[in-house]
Parts: sequence; structure tokens; C-alpha cells
Amino acid sequence: MKHILLVSGLLLSFAVSAQVRVSVDPTECQQVGGDGEIAFDEAGVTNDSLTHDLTIRCPIRNQVGLKFQGLDIWHQPHRTVYCSLVRRHWSHYATKPTLLKKDFTLSSYPGFLFQSVSASTIGDSNRDVGTAYSLECRLSKKVGNQQTYIGAYTVNFS
Repeated sequence: MKHILLVSGLLLSFAVSAQVRVSVDPTECQQVGGDGEIAFDEAGVTNDSLTHDLTIRCPIRNQVGLKFQGLDIWHQPHRTVYCSLVRRHWSHYATKPTLLKKDFTLSSYPGFLFQSVSASTIGDSNRDVGTAYSLECRLSKKVGNQQTYIGAYTVNFS
């Protein structure tokens, strides 16, 4: 009996401290609003418009029972990209969901960059039933042959 309790305790402590990492293909991102022109190619999601910026929303699938820790993202911006991690939580009798945002930027640089973003201010809630997360970014318009790409991103839960 003692051995069963010891093994059960070890498994439980491992499960509690487990980290889940889920990679997401950028083709799952969607255009928000009517401006810009979303396009996908081997480099990721981009804006093909020559006249308007594009806002995209990319899914972050909630892992029920785990806390959202942040994400790691590949990007190639030709201009600074303004993004937000967004948390929406629905609850009884509320007229709309509670909204929390963490704003951050992806700096411009030639070639692809890898950047980690912490969700510390929005992901620390244990209330995960009725909670949805997303990544929202504004991609600048295409200038000549220069355009911004958002590549694959990995979502981290623990």
C-alpha cells in the first residue's frame, strides 16, 4: 500500500509540474475586419495589400487544467509589428466576456527572428473553463517586395 501511495504521489507531482508545448501552423490565423489582404505561403501568414494594414487573430487552444505561460514565435517583419496576447473569459450573468490584453512588439530585422513572449499578466488564472486565448497582430502593408511574415508559433502551458 505504501508503494502505491508513493508512486501515485510521484505521478501526481509530475502531472502538476508538466509543461505542454503546442506548435501552431500560421495558416490557422484569420483576418479580422475588412482592411488588408491575408495571404499564406511557405514563410507564414502575411499581408499582400499595398494600401492597408492587416489585423490577424491566431488561435491559442486552451489546455484545460493548465496555466497559459506564453508563446514562442517566428517572425520576419519589415516594419515593427504590434501584437497582443488576448484573454477572454465568459462567466454567468455577465453581459460580455472579461477582456485582458498584453501588448508587445515584434521588432523589424532582415531574416527570421525567434521571440519568446510571457503571458504572466493574463495567463495566471486558474479559471480556465470559459476562457479563450488568442494572438492578435497588425501586419503593415506590403512595400515593393518587402512584407511582414508571422511564422509558426509554439504555445506553452504548465
